[in-house]
Amino acid sequence: MCRHLAVFIPILMFLTATCEDSDCTKGPEPTKCLEVLKQIAINSKEFDISNKTSAKTVIENCEKFNHCHHTLDCLTEEKFVYVVNVTFMFCDYVQFFSGPFVPCQTTIEAKVSECNKNWNPFPKETPDQEKMAEVRKTACDNFFGKDNCMQKEITEICGAEMWNGFRKILLALNTALGACKFQDH
Repeated sequence: MCRHLAVFIPILMFLTATCEDSDCTKGPEPTKCLEVLKQIAINSKEFDISNKTSAKTVIENCEKFNHCHHTLDCLTEEKFVYVVNVTFMFCDYVQFFSGPFVPCQTTIEAKVSECNKNWNPFPKETPDQEKMAEVRKTACDNFFGKDNCMQKEITEICGAEMWNGFRKILLALNTALGACKFQDH
């Protein structure tokens, strides 16, 4: 799933570079925080959820950003606010999928169910726009698997709390990517 987050990296890099010129970010604390934000962008480009060192580095930078982001509150441009929100979403994603969800994911993958095997909420882009629209519609209609089978599987194997965390992270990722438009999910 993380490969889809790469679309935000150029935006993040551009905005952090632009923000360095803003009068409100002068001083050591905002400058350090912008550097942390840049580092998260770099980390996200190279991020591999299965690499514990990679996840640890991202989590450390996310914790730093969580403590310093208030020094950038003067930056109210809509694009920057969006990037900050995407950064928090990316951090939540990394923390969840490299921490509490790992034992659950291991168990689900070992089960090798049809549901998990066929589940693909964010399909790879194809150049054929017509075909891509059809693929995307199918993915959105089955966002949590056919007949919401991922909900059933995660709840049965890992519990309702783990399902709620999984659902929250996936819906946030969907919102950031703008992949599916849901009425009420």
